[in-house]
Parts: sequence; C-alpha cells; structure tokens
Amino acid sequence: TLFDQDLNEAPAQVETVQVLAGADGAPMVITLTEDGPDTGKFIGSLALSGTPHQGKLVVANGDLVTVLYADADCDGAPQETSVQLQVDCQAPGITEVLVDEITAGSALVIFTTDEPAASLVRYGTSTPPSLEAAGGSGTSNHQVMIGPLEPSTTYYVEIQAADAAGNIAVDDNEGAWHTFETPFCSPLCDGKQCGDDGCGGVCGTCCDGQDCSKGMC
Repeated sequence: TLFDQDLNEAPAQVETVQVLAGADGAPMVITLTEDGPDTGKFIGSLALSGTPHQGKLVVANGDLVTVLYADADCDGAPQETSVQLQVDCQAPGITEVLVDEITAGSALVIFTTDEPAASLVRYGTSTPPSLEAAGGSGTSNHQVMIGPLEPSTTYYVEIQAADAAGNIAVDDNEGAWHTFETPFCSPLCDGKQCGDDGCGGVCGTCCDGQDCSKGMC
C-alpha cells in the first residue's frame, strides 16, 4: 500500500503508479492501483515463488525483499523511499505433544511450536477427527482443553498451528494420530436426589414445582 496525494492528478479517475520489488536478483516492476477516485491510496500485490516462474519474484525463506518507490515530487524535490520485508514461507514446527489431565469428560492437549502461532486441535472417536477446539494465538507454548468427552472411549487427536504469515503446520503423528483413552466414570449419586452425577448424566429429577438445590429436591 502506498499513500501519495501528489499522484492524484485526475481526481475523477482511478490512477496507477509503479514501484520496484527485488531480492537477490533483478527487481520486478509492480503496478499499484488507486483504490478509488481522488483517494491517493494505491494498492498492489507481489507474487512470490521458490523457483523461476513468469510474473513471480524468486525468493527463499528468510530472504529480504526490498520495495522501492521513486517519488518525483516530495515537498518539491525527488526522493526515493524503500521498505524491506522478510520472507516467511516456513510453517511452525510442532513438538512436545502431550495429552494430560485426562478425565472421563475432558483432556488437556499440550504442545510447543518453534515460533508464535495460533493453534487448533481436532479430536474425535474416528479418523480423521472432526471435532475442533481453538487455542490461543501469538504463543509458542500451547494448552488446549478439549471436551466434552465420553468415558471409557479412545480418542484421536490432530494438531494444527498457523504463524502470522499464514503458514500452516499439521501434526497427525505421521498418519497414526495422537491417541488417548478416557477413564471409566462412576456416577456420584450417594445422598443425592437430583443433579449432575459427574458423568454427564443426572442422579434423578424433582417433581413438578420442585427445584434441585445441592442435590436435593
């Protein structure tokens, strides 16, 4: 995006401007287009590739891309303005996967990424798992609580991490998926007439007109 009101020579028209973009090789000419009449705001995009390709700038992960704009009239004098952007085309690395705090109804999925990333955990009783739980973003140490789960059941887990550049990594344990089993759940209803049994069910129901309070009607 480029802002230059001096380029807005025809206020009733949408205009264009050219900038140069390059890494190690010869620079490419990029055409930016005004986003509407009389705005002075010009927008364009640059296609990147890891191999030579017509119309794309060849780059490698970590390269610095320099974008250069030659302003013919900046406060009455010509001036060149440039900005450098680092190429990030490498997905986060996912390690130290652990399923912890397993109960009959929930589990905590813990893992680490080698750069800050947003996380997503897919889980289910079959493969590929289809249920999802979103984690945080902008962190390298991830903890995602999944549930509700069924007791005495095997679950399969797949982890996804996306960095700020949009590179996505998926860890499905090389197609075997990360697995864990929830324990058997014994209902806790001693001395209770109603309410949650601790296993996703109820200990009983109250008659019409009665409320359940602390396990009693």
